[in-house]
Amino acid sequence: MLELRHEGVPPPSQEDIVTELEDTWWYCMKHHAVERYEGCRAADRLGPYATREEAGHALERVEERNEAWDEDPRWKDEEDEQ
Repeated sequence: MLELRHEGVPPPSQEDIVTELEDTWWYCMKHHAVERYEGCRAADRLGPYATREEAGHALERVEERNEAWDEDPRWKDEEDEQ
């Protein structure tokens, strides 16, 4: 995956980014399908994921995170308590 760069280190080139992303998988919410980097536009996708299998479980992961956030007391509002 993309690494954070340190101060003074030049940012990666567009070619470096594309090369790194070519090995990633995405879940397309528009087509309900796993796809490679060359697929649909980013606004319609979840990812990137390291493997096809991980991308295939993207919606499950979203649901798990949403449930965890719903139960996290740091995110509770007074109206949630009613």
